Amino acid sequence: MIPFIGGEEEKMETETLKILGENGGRAPDAAVVSAHTNRVPVIHGHTMTISVDLGAKPSIAEIIAALEGFSGRPQVLDLPSAPQPPIVVMHERTRPQPRLDADRGDGMIVTVGSVRDCKVLHAKMVALGHNTVRGAAGAAILNVELMAAEGYFD
Repeated sequence: MIPFIGGEEEKMETETLKILGENGGRAPDAAVVSAHTNRVPVIHGHTMTISVDLGAKPSIAEIIAALEGFSGRPQVLDLPSAPQPPIVVMHERTRPQPRLDADRGDGMIVTVGSVRDCKVLHAKMVALGHNTVRGAAGAAILNVELMAAEGYFD
């Protein structure tokens, strides 16, 4: 295990706020995110442990419902590479695990688990995404599909 990867923690903190924000990330969310990164060699998958202060303090059940109910523009447009649903919440405390969950939805689904209260911030959870499918190749294909559906190539 490598306990530090330069620039990754800052990227996680800022990118998360863009994803949660509005106007395509141009108006980042006001939540507080603190990231800590470790590199652990696995075949596929990036696993993130997340602690977050959500400001409004929704219940854990409300956080889970929001994750399970999330649908982005690719899902609304029913794009070929868009996973349905984009996020799957596992209710087992020992999930997600790279070997068991990275290929979910052909590698395009983000799996979240162990959503629970945090004594320091508000909530904490574990998220897993396939590093080469969702994190690179699949995301690039989905972005092109979205651009085509939105008329950027007309």
